[in-house]
Amino acid sequence: MTLSTTITNWNTNTYKVIAIFLSTCGLNIILSEVNNISHHFFPLSKKIITTLNQIIFTDSRSLIIIFLVSTTINIVLKEILIRGIVLKGMLNKYRPEIAILSIAFFQILINFSLYNLLTTLTISILLSWLYIQTKSILDCILASLFFNLLPYLSIYFSPFKIQGFNTKFSATVEFQPLWFNLLGIILLTGGSWLFFKYITSKNNKPLK
Repeated sequence: MTLSTTITNWNTNTYKVIAIFLSTCGLNIILSEVNNISHHFFPLSKKIITTLNQIIFTDSRSLIIIFLVSTTINIVLKEILIRGIVLKGMLNKYRPEIAILSIAFFQILINFSLYNLLTTLTISILLSWLYIQTKSILDCILASLFFNLLPYLSIYFSPFKIQGFNTKFSATVEFQPLWFNLLGIILLTGGSWLFFKYITSKNNKPLK
């Protein structure tokens, strides 16, 4: 199956899209707290904190648009390269487990950071697994867009600020509220249930 085929044959099943959205929302919340814990044990330097706050928490509308557009383009190109070309080629030669772990190891190498190591590993494995399950690079692009853009959208456009999630970085790590972490677990559980329901039924009667 070619890359163009996976695009033209993309299944826009509503259950699947909702499942991906809910799962990525839940993962965002959970992995954000994991990163907070990581930053507690491996504190960010004051220089990095200042730089991140200047880049991410800008008040310039034009810079925000440029940042979101460039992030979107980067995500699309990365997924096409990593999942649509490299992973697809590896699956023709190696077992899925080996291909998935190899891709994850590769992404850790090119994005190495002690602060985001677990996040990079988790997302890479799940996106590769998603590609194997759906045979669609567009599903991976959609999931990656949801995961990467939702935090920024909550920073720039949400009137609600959640401690440790969409607030500025500081020398003292702020952890997320317990209710917010529980919400992440609920969203991830619900999204996963919907997705597995879609997977188990896609070869039988399609979900309506």
